[in-house]
Amino acid sequence: MASQPTNGDNPIFDESFEFQINLPELAMVRFVVLDDDFIGDEFIGQYTIPLECLQPGYRHVPLQSLTGEDLPHAKFRLYVR
Repeated sequence: MASQPTNGDNPIFDESFEFQINLPELAMVRFVVLDDDFIGDEFIGQYTIPLECLQPGYRHVPLQSLTGEDLPHAKFRLYVR
């Protein structure tokens, strides 16, 4: 996925994903944000939520560290259809 070329502080990823899920009551969705460097991908933050808790519309999703601690001022915007 590539962001818009001159928007490093507030990237926009125009991507859609579609999945077939057989047991939605057991499914979890994990979002991981990485900084794509030349040498490797640096972890920025993550968030995991039960699929059934995702509500339609725009959401601000808070990011957490690998140990689950909230990262202040770190979030991304998500649209769920």
